[in-house]
Amino acid sequence: MKDIEREFQGWHGLFGVVYKKDEDDLVTLVRNDQELRPFFKKIMILEFGNPSFVSLDDWSGDYRGMISIRLDFGRESQAAFTDYRGDKSFLGDADLDMTGDELLYIKDKYSLFMYTITGKSREGNQRIRDRLLDMLTDPKVVKVYQRFEDFQAGLLEEVCMQRFNDELIVAEEIEVTSNKYCIMWDYLTRRREPVLQEVIGKNEELMNALTILESEEDMLYAGFTFNHNGESVSVTLSEPTTTYREGRLITPEGKSLDGTEYNSFSLTIWSKDRKLNAKYRDKIKAYFSRYDLRKVRAPRHFIDESFSYLENSLMQMNEQEK
Repeated sequence: MKDIEREFQGWHGLFGVVYKKDEDDLVTLVRNDQELRPFFKKIMILEFGNPSFVSLDDWSGDYRGMISIRLDFGRESQAAFTDYRGDKSFLGDADLDMTGDELLYIKDKYSLFMYTITGKSREGNQRIRDRLLDMLTDPKVVKVYQRFEDFQAGLLEEVCMQRFNDELIVAEEIEVTSNKYCIMWDYLTRRREPVLQEVIGKNEELMNALTILESEEDMLYAGFTFNHNGESVSVTLSEPTTTYREGRLITPEGKSLDGTEYNSFSLTIWSKDRKLNAKYRDKIKAYFSRYDLRKVRAPRHFIDESFSYLENSLMQMNEQEK
């Protein structure tokens, strides 16, 4: 069986299965590897359906059933490896496309070894897989029926989706301030229709303040400059022009919004007065509130990158004032 690979919103998954020799003790191999050992999290032993957990230092190698170990490389990658040395009946005739003689030979000295790796890099997943497989003495190909591959592909897609969802946090409003400027940023969702151009075209105040309306790749940007009693307030609105995939727009309550009906909506405001920023934030939100404007979850790394971008923008504005 060839490895299965899937991707969801930047999270890559890889699943594979081979037969490995019984004498290749998975835990010992990882424990003796100086590069992988620091990422070793736990050993799970499943005997007769009852799970138990053992630390790396307490591992004796004596068990029945199957064992599973997990390597955690932080936010970037995770790997789970399962050894069925103690349960050679895990895959049977319904799953294996192998003759009786093949199975008799294989199961005498070999056991199933499965691996599931998820991460932000497809190549990184493959490197982890290769390192583990290189430790095995003589891995053998497992021949399975298509229905087994289809089942595992579905599970892998769910794992990738779960990794994406686990990283989602409610996109709270961000404020970055200095002694000269204040920037406020918010990330929301609203109904896709009407599109940004239509909303602007029907609003006289937005039309009068509009300074730029342009598309860049799959994003639409609108820039405005408002004059408030001599004080300048700048606003940028942006939203994608493409449709979100299922499971991408999640409300704080965990509800998935239909990407064909809803869109993300980003709001950035900057001036020299925090109170003015808040005033125009409320004004802009009021214009869009009729389109079911609401909070939304976003990937943690996206929030971090947005915060860094705002900080850099603030530094540039300060420099320009010197």
